Amino acid sequence: MAALSDQNPTEPSSVGRSTVSLGARIVGILLLVAVLVAGIAGSVAITAVQRTAREANSARLQQEADLLTVELARSRGSAAVGTDLLTVLARQGFLVVTFAQGRPLTGDAAAVEVVRAAGLLTADPTLPASRSVVVQANAWLVEARQVPGGAGRGELAFAVIADADDGAVSSRVLLRRILIAMLIGLGVAIPAGLVLAQLVTRPLRRTVDVAHAMGAGRRDLRVEPGGPAEVREVAVAVNQLADALAGSEARQQRFLASVSHELRTPLAAVAGLSDALADGLIADHEAPAIGRTIRAEAARLERLVADLLDLARLRTGEFSLDLVPVDVHQVVRGMATVWQVRCDQRGVPLRITADPLGGVAMVDERRLRQVLDGLAENALRQLQPGQPLIVESATLPARYGEPTRVRIEIRDGGPGLTAEDYRVAFEPGVLHERYRASRPSGAGLGLALAQGLITRMGGRLSLGPAPEGGVCCTVVLPTTEPVTR
Repeated sequence: MAALSDQNPTEPSSVGRSTVSLGARIVGILLLVAVLVAGIAGSVAITAVQRTAREANSARLQQEADLLTVELARSRGSAAVGTDLLTVLARQGFLVVTFAQGRPLTGDAAAVEVVRAAGLLTADPTLPASRSVVVQANAWLVEARQVPGGAGRGELAFAVIADADDGAVSSRVLLRRILIAMLIGLGVAIPAGLVLAQLVTRPLRRTVDVAHAMGAGRRDLRVEPGGPAEVREVAVAVNQLADALAGSEARQQRFLASVSHELRTPLAAVAGLSDALADGLIADHEAPAIGRTIRAEAARLERLVADLLDLARLRTGEFSLDLVPVDVHQVVRGMATVWQVRCDQRGVPLRITADPLGGVAMVDERRLRQVLDGLAENALRQLQPGQPLIVESATLPARYGEPTRVRIEIRDGGPGLTAEDYRVAFEPGVLHERYRASRPSGAGLGLALAQGLITRMGGRLSLGPAPEGGVCCTVVLPTTEPVTR
């Protein structure tokens, strides 16, 4: 088989060209992932940096407040020492407020507002205290301590205040860095997406080209599997489909050739004998026999054409059945008279048994009898004198989740079929073509038509080896009423 190159063997199809291509979607997805990753990472980074900065500032502020308390305790509340320490804190960027009995004593207005928001300007605040407050959209950390001192100075307290985000990277700076990260991600994602798109779409395009060529009638092209595993699976599936189509079309061609041969045989007989009659080549005493032969060949031709039409209608869904409640066992018993005569003529033992209990199913009685007669005809055609033909029907009780069913078996003691034969038995003309030279056979339509009819009546038809050595044809039909044993 030929392998498809990068050149399109057929005219490019316009199907799907107006939609976004798979390559563009892959690039777009990678870009979106890059933006999302940068955005999420940036958001997490902002939160982590701000939280870490606040924790560090809070620890530092607590340390400064505790240090101030210790120094004031050592100086026994000396005003000079306290003033020097507060000046040092102010130089380091801290705000300091002193207060007593709910009134601020020192500190600028903004710092006093922060202390008030922290709830420390009350008559009896709980000290020491650590607070985190937001004033005018700014976050502040507050550490308040009691000023140690002599008598009468116990109510004096101080609060050290610091910006909660002091030392942290600003949101604007972080946002700018996130945007830079996004741009870097996009710069990496675009070429990566293009490379990935090529890896995925190039073998897919080859597969699409083969599919279009197959649609145009080519059966000699195959796809060279490549790309990711899933894309290779698609290529393998298309190749398998091409093989199946080629095999199916080959079987159809053989079937048509076989049917043409079967049609030509009776037609040739009818045409030849008719010409002989028209030319006066047939003696008068031979005319009745010739007429019967012409009629028999015409009937054979009529049956073949009818089977072809029925099979075609079954496959197109334009086939109607007259489904009514029918006792299937009675249909089987009705076969006895006709088939006993035919089997006696061939020296073939016949046994027909039917379950005495009722087995009513919704079927087309005429079509069901057509199927059973066809299966029996196939079996009888292969039998030699002394080889048996068995027809049995039984009602199967409901079990394992299945409803009550009627089973009909038509078995024979003939040469049987191989395992490969069973796999292709329902394909029109296959067995006929396979055994044309070695076994008597019809046109090869019977099993395919029988399976289609039984399926349309809600049943199933299967083939398998028979205990008698030949073939066992099994028809199973669901019943319409329960059976009591």
